[in-house]
Amino acid sequence: MRYAPSLLDKLIHISLIERPGEVLPGLTLEEVKDSVAADLEALLNTRCALDDDDRIEFPLSVQSVVNYGVDDFSSRSLSSGLDRDFICSSIQRSIEQQDRRLRSVSVSLDSEIRGINRLDFTIRATLRVSDIGEQVSFDARFEPTVQRYTVARQSSGGR
Repeated sequence: MRYAPSLLDKLIHISLIERPGEVLPGLTLEEVKDSVAADLEALLNTRCALDDDDRIEFPLSVQSVVNYGVDDFSSRSLSSGLDRDFICSSIQRSIEQQDRRLRSVSVSLDSEIRGINRLDFTIRATLRVSDIGEQVSFDARFEPTVQRYTVARQSSGGR
């Protein structure tokens, strides 16, 4: 089965720049998952312009593009359990609000992977494609020295 590309994929697809008016072919399920992984990486590497006070004062802003991205965690300590929990819940909230293709999102730290000055976590969700839901998992890594997230789709076997 083939699926429609995301709006972002349609907007930046190179063949459309070279040949305007071309219709994009549908995507396979694996290509959709890769597209979601790339979109998650873009989301996680964008800082939200709103803080919690703004979200309370302007509740409709939560549904706006100004809310796109994740909170800035540069003042948080990766060695603090409370801060790590805050980071996970904030990432989960951002994904749920900004990527409507995913539902039942959970973000958890990978405690068995201990890196110096980095945070490894897993994002699990149900991908909404057509009338079915497909379980997906993504490995993500945050490196605070460069303030950068990387996201990769887990193979179908998971961890």
